[in-house]
Amino acid sequence: MSVLDIRWRSKQVVYAIFALASVSAFMTPVCKTNGQTEAPEITTVRLFLAGIENHDLESQLSYLTPDAQAYRLRNGKWIVSQIRDVLISGAAGGGALSTADASKSVSEPIDEIGSKTFDQIATVWTHYQFLVEGKVHHWGHTIYTLIKQDGRWVISSVVDEATTDY
Repeated sequence: MSVLDIRWRSKQVVYAIFALASVSAFMTPVCKTNGQTEAPEITTVRLFLAGIENHDLESQLSYLTPDAQAYRLRNGKWIVSQIRDVLISGAAGGGALSTADASKSVSEPIDEIGSKTFDQIATVWTHYQFLVEGKVHHWGHTIYTLIKQDGRWVISSVVDEATTDY
């Protein structure tokens, strides 16, 4: 085998690796921040939060179990309720998520996110800021508990501590 043959085969191998890498990029979800493959339970949380950002109540509810619970620490006290009730109340005109505020932009950029998955259960934790019209409304930490139901991850509970102390 000549030197030219070896160089030609080396180029073929390199091109094949690039082709496989390109194809695989379209086959797996990728985290926006660091290019690593994103766990499906994290994707579920991101899609749930996208529903908040888009004022899309139906989308938000689709990522919850029917009886999902919310444990929210506000002003030093725990408030426990069904997440659906919190979201529906917000859509009816209460809080930062209300449709009365639908003309305002809201987002919940995540500064830090992690997850741990066991067979049919998972946890996702975040550090976030909740922005209304680009200004910090509050910030905090959230722990999402998810279960795998009918082959997809859904949120069964949320524990959230939020503060307006910057």
